[in-house]
Amino acid sequence: MAKVKRVARCFHCGAILQDTDPNMKGYCPEELLTNQSRVEDSVLYCQTCFDMFKDINSGELNHNIDEDIMHILDDAVATDAMVVWVVDTFTFNGTLKKSVVNKIQNLRVAVIATKKDLLAKYTTEKHLEKYVRYCFLEAGIDPVYVKAVGGKEEKQYAEILDTCIRNSEGRDVFVIGYTGAGKSTLLNRILKVYKNPTRRSVRVRNYPKTNIEVFTIPLSNSSNMYDLPGFDLDISVVGKVENDVKKCIVPKKSASMHRFTVDLGESIVLGGLAAYSVVKGRPSKYSIFVSEKVDVKKIKYENLDAFLLKNNDTKANKPTSKRFMSFHDYEVFEYAMERDGLLHDIAVEGLGWISFKGEGQTIRITIPKGVAIKETLAKVKK
Repeated sequence: MAKVKRVARCFHCGAILQDTDPNMKGYCPEELLTNQSRVEDSVLYCQTCFDMFKDINSGELNHNIDEDIMHILDDAVATDAMVVWVVDTFTFNGTLKKSVVNKIQNLRVAVIATKKDLLAKYTTEKHLEKYVRYCFLEAGIDPVYVKAVGGKEEKQYAEILDTCIRNSEGRDVFVIGYTGAGKSTLLNRILKVYKNPTRRSVRVRNYPKTNIEVFTIPLSNSSNMYDLPGFDLDISVVGKVENDVKKCIVPKKSASMHRFTVDLGESIVLGGLAAYSVVKGRPSKYSIFVSEKVDVKKIKYENLDAFLLKNNDTKANKPTSKRFMSFHDYEVFEYAMERDGLLHDIAVEGLGWISFKGEGQTIRITIPKGVAIKETLAKVKK
């Protein structure tokens, strides 16, 4: 797998930070840059800007945690319940909330990958399931069941319901996932094949000791299936842009694939929201998967910052967001790939991904601050 590092930039002037030459742009003392945990969790300034703002040199980056959902999962752990984790096949790239993984990793976990139709032109159901299982295993969860679904065929939803009931062994089942993963659609289609074995009704109720309502489906006289609210999209592009931009970056019927040959010093820009730049390596072929409404363009890397700033005004490359208007609003990471000849992906959470062969190249990714990126083996492979 590739070695990844955050490319630290000065929060004030935007210069890429370096610790080799105090007289060059972006100089930052070695002790700051070599402390990897601080670089990844803090906002840093170059020495020049720090001298201007001596009273501030770092700011902690915080992540949201839904306390009510975590409280409900405490009940799941205490009762040895089963968890069904729903993921969206387009946006899922293996990024999972560590707090949730740590809490439920000893429970029986089934994974349902929804919206497989979005990728039907580019891969198979079997490969998608293999990819999803691999990502969960990498995170520390060994699923008892993985199923990719799409469309309205009742047979696949009857299989999911039967499998969940069988694996739950008479205990409760908790359905979790990020907002927009397709949990509600999944549950509605399960209800079409569901036969209530009890005298209790399917209903929405307030979960004890929380402020949230959950959709409750009786599975037996002593167990239920609970549909929990979605996790916050705090690490996804979808959770950080305006509603009209969300409509642009979420595919409706099918993802779009763009193919480019990218040379050293060239960038692939996804709308005005992210960019992949080759800063080391020979010309190689890259496939980019995004929504059909996202404009994809190849430019010179040296022009990237100027392009993003200009594009915010012209909106020629769509979509753009008023929340990301300058380099202050972006982060930069680097992936140093191994020369293994395998197909790899580097995904920007919620926006799309780039797929390519590992040939020893170094790829620099520019993304909105707070958005997760992840490198994995290829999601799409026939």
